Amino acid sequence: MLPEVGQVIWLRPSFGDVQKSSRTYKSRIADLDPDGATAAMEVPTDEQTGSSGYLLQGTKWLVWYFGPDGSRYEFSTEVVGKRNDNIPLVLIHLPDKQQIVRTQRRNFVRVELKVDIAVQLKDSLRNYHFLTHTQDLSGGGLAITCSQTYRLMVGDRLALWMALPMRSGAIEHVAAIGECTRVEPLESNSDQQLVSIKFVEISESDRAKIIRLCFERQLEQHKILPEADRREYSG
Repeated sequence: MLPEVGQVIWLRPSFGDVQKSSRTYKSRIADLDPDGATAAMEVPTDEQTGSSGYLLQGTKWLVWYFGPDGSRYEFSTEVVGKRNDNIPLVLIHLPDKQQIVRTQRRNFVRVELKVDIAVQLKDSLRNYHFLTHTQDLSGGGLAITCSQTYRLMVGDRLALWMALPMRSGAIEHVAAIGECTRVEPLESNSDQQLVSIKFVEISESDRAKIIRLCFERQLEQHKILPEADRREYSG
């Protein structure tokens, strides 16, 4: 699927199949040409520094975004110009639909992993803010346990903050917005509940940190989890 107006997208500079930089930029589609040949996007910002600037005409980029089905879509493009519509916009070429690559999020592998996490639900009646740890983690979502006194429901949106213990000894901090996809009592403890959460808002740089931690943990275990042991986080 092609990106839509209002779609959040991420970009990384590239040359053919070789990426020039690991730096990731974030933007939003502001307008689409009726002929579908070009898209106008807001001036991208660097996810690490927050700085922004025009992309030079003719430079090539890898673009990716997530659809309502939870899949990742990506394509190669180049900057073809700029425009001013109350705000400065950058014009990029849109490929044919068959040139867009779709990757399902179920390719994120779940790893059993305990990571400290702070959870907040802002609600007029359920203004929860508590600390717990993950039961498992992947680039698409996670599962936590918490007291059943926190009356979480499927569809609740939660602010999440995690401290990831990397193999190097560094602690990487990650923030995300998640949505509850399943809430069920924990069989081994009647006072606790297991909550599955999918990420609905997370920077690609933070997602990369999670994926790297999961990969490191798999290396430590000297095995890759079998397909039947994966948990899918749709959306």
